[in-house]
This record gives sequence, structure tokens and C-alpha cells, in this order.
Amino acid sequence: MLTKLAKLCYEGKDMHKFSECMIMAAELFAAPAKLRLPHPQTAIQYSEYVFKEFFNGTSAGETPVFVDKQILQPNELLHTLNVVASTLLDMDKFEQAIPLCALMEYISMYVTKSKVLVTKARITKAIALVETGYINEGYQIYRRVVDQKDLPKFGMKDSEINKRADGANFFFDRETTIYCNDLSPEHEKNQVTIEYLLKPIEPAQLADLKKYSSPAVLEML
Repeated sequence: MLTKLAKLCYEGKDMHKFSECMIMAAELFAAPAKLRLPHPQTAIQYSEYVFKEFFNGTSAGETPVFVDKQILQPNELLHTLNVVASTLLDMDKFEQAIPLCALMEYISMYVTKSKVLVTKARITKAIALVETGYINEGYQIYRRVVDQKDLPKFGMKDSEINKRADGANFFFDRETTIYCNDLSPEHEKNQVTIEYLLKPIEPAQLADLKKYSSPAVLEML
């Protein structure tokens, strides 16, 4: 409701009310995680976090949030999350956008099972992390997407062999593929990462990424 109010009534007319609606919507989306454990309480903890503990129901008698998709429509929620997160990035509210990206990633992965939206959520989260100052965390997400590690493959048999082949729980070598957040970009320890980021994506990789990304997401890369 707040997002629709902002987009339909205030955008381009009253930027103060527009921004207030968007910020309040972001706080409401992030509120469930802030109110109970084991959810993270800081932005950096959301870099690899999913909301499964909350949305699937963890205690006896709890009902999963999306048990009836007519009451709470995940597609509408995803659209709203994307609008709010993108607006927060435009407003330089990067830290507030990170939990929303994590929520968007969870719904895309486990509820709607959309490969395109999972990738979009991860790239948006990477941008927010970098702008917040967590460059290495954003870089790790970006590189996993570009190298197609642990991207969703719906419809395949769930097995440890398939997960391992697809790069589930994959981590790059820490000696050569990390960015030291406490050092400047010119420092020798960060040169490998800088060179990787400056290098254009190979045509073959780009073609493979089209299976998981829309043209708008590919432009974000």
C-alpha cells in the first residue's frame, strides 16, 4: 500500500512524501527479521542470509507465510520489494536496501522459483553491499553469478552430486580472490580483484548468463 501510494500519488509531485513512504515500507519489510532471532541485526550479516527460518514456520503450530498464495501473492510482493530496493539505492539508503534484497532472493528461490529474479536480487544486493563499504562481500556475490556458481536450476533432481556440480556452497580461493576492505584499491593485495572487475565478461559466459538473467540484469553486470 505504501509503495503504491508513493508511486501513484507522490512520485514527481512531492518527493518528501515519496521518500517517507518508501523508507517506511522498507522498515516494515525488514521489521520481522529485527524482532526475533536468529535473524541478523546488521547489514553485513545479510550478505549470505536467507529468511527460511521465519517464512517456513519454525515452531509447532506456526503456519508458513505463503501457505495460501491468494492471500499473500508472492509476485506482488516481489515487485514491491524490487521497487522499494531500487528506490533506496537511488536515495543512497544502501544499508536499508540489503535486507530487502535478501528477502527478495528468498521468495524468488523458494516460493516463485524464478531464476531471473534470484539473479537480480543477488546483483542488487551486491551493489548495495559495495556502496555500503562491504566491497569484498559484494564482489564474492558478483563473481559467483558471473562464474555461474550456485545459480538456481529448478527441475533437476535434488542430490548432493548435482549440488556440488552446480557449485552449491562454493567459495573462491581466499588467497587470490578477495578484496581487502581495509586497504585502498591501489594496494597490491587488491590488484587481482580490480583486474577481474575491469575485464569484460567473455561472450560464452554472457550467453550462458542469459539463462538466468533478463537484459536489464545483464546491464547491471
